[in-house]
Amino acid sequence: MSEENQTQKKLLSICIPTYNRPNKLKRLYDFFLRRALNEYSNQIEIVVCDNSDNKNAQLNQTTLGNSVHYSKNEINLGFSGNLVRCAEEATGQFIWFISDDDLVDWNGFRRLIDYLPYAAEQGIDCIMLPYFTKNNSGEVKIYNDSNSWGKGRDVDIATFVTPLRQLPFVLFSSVVVRLDKKNLNQIAKEFSGNFLIQIPFFFSMLKMESKLHFLDDCVIEFISDSSDGDWRLALMYRYKIDVFLFLKRYGIDVATLMDNGYKEMLLCMLSHRGGIANIEYADKDRWSVLADLGHHLNMKTILLAFALIVPKVLIRQPYIFYQSIKYAQDNRNLSIKTVVSRYKTLQHHTPTNNS
Repeated sequence: MSEENQTQKKLLSICIPTYNRPNKLKRLYDFFLRRALNEYSNQIEIVVCDNSDNKNAQLNQTTLGNSVHYSKNEINLGFSGNLVRCAEEATGQFIWFISDDDLVDWNGFRRLIDYLPYAAEQGIDCIMLPYFTKNNSGEVKIYNDSNSWGKGRDVDIATFVTPLRQLPFVLFSSVVVRLDKKNLNQIAKEFSGNFLIQIPFFFSMLKMESKLHFLDDCVIEFISDSSDGDWRLALMYRYKIDVFLFLKRYGIDVATLMDNGYKEMLLCMLSHRGGIANIEYADKDRWSVLADLGHHLNMKTILLAFALIVPKVLIRQPYIFYQSIKYAQDNRNLSIKTVVSRYKTLQHHTPTNNS
C-alpha cells in the first residue's frame, strides 16, 4: 500500500465485539468512547460489531448514535466470528480490540495515542499494553509490562518468543497490532469457535523480524467477571492445544507452554475438587484431561493427577493448606500467622459458579 493511502487512514481502529450487554456498552461509551471521539476523532475510528438480539441491539444503537461504525450481525456469529467481523470492518493502520466491559485508563490511552505516530513511522508493528488488577485491599498488580516478560522495552518478535513461557495476547485488549488482513480468512476458518482466536490472528499479522514495543503506562484495569462466558475447562484446554500447534508451525518452541498449560488445567480442576472453586463439568471433564497425562509426565503432573482421583473429602484439607502456603509465598510473607489466617479464610469460603 502506498504511503499516501496509509496517511489517509485513521491511525487506530478501536474494535468492540459485543453481545447482549447494553448496560456495559453504555458505560464504556459514557466513560471512554465519547471522550475518545471528542478528542481524537481525526486519529481513531470505533467499530462495534453486535451479536445481540434485536431488543438489545436497538439499545446499543441508541447509545452509540452515528459517531461509531456500528454493525449488527444478522445471526449470532459467536465470539470468534464476531472478532473476525470487527477486523473485517476495521480500516485503521493499527487495530485494538477492547471488551465492552473493559475499564480504560485515560492517561494510559493518551500515552498510546501519542506513541502511535512514532510507531507508524518507525515500522513498529506490535505495542504491548500493560494492564493492572486491584485486590480487595486496593493493592495493584501490573501485568504484561516488559518486566512481566523479562524482556527489554524494544525487541523483535523472535526475541520476544525465545523462550515463550506463557501465551501472549490472551487478554485481547492488552496489545495493539499493525492491521494486516491477508491471513484473516484462513485464521477465521481454522479457528472458528475457538475463544483464543485472537492469538493466531495477531501472530498472523506479525513476522519474526517485526518490532515490538512495551508501553510504560497501564491502559486497562482488568476486572475478572466469572459469570461471563459459556465455556468448559476441558474445552479451553483444547483451544490452547490448537493455538500451541499453530505457534509451533511458526517455528516457536511450545514444549514448555504445553506442559505449563496442562499443569494449569490440572490445578484449576483441583481447586474445584478442593472446594475452593465451583467449576461446572470439572468432575466429568477431568477424565478427558487426565487422558493426556502420558504426554506431560513429570513428578508434579503425576501428583496432581493422583489428587484429582482421590475422593473430595480426602483432598480438601491438604489442598487448602497448600493454597495457604502458596498465598503466603506469593505475598512474600511466609509466616505461620499468614498461613493460618489464609487457611481459616479458605475454610469458610463458599465458591460461586466458575469462580
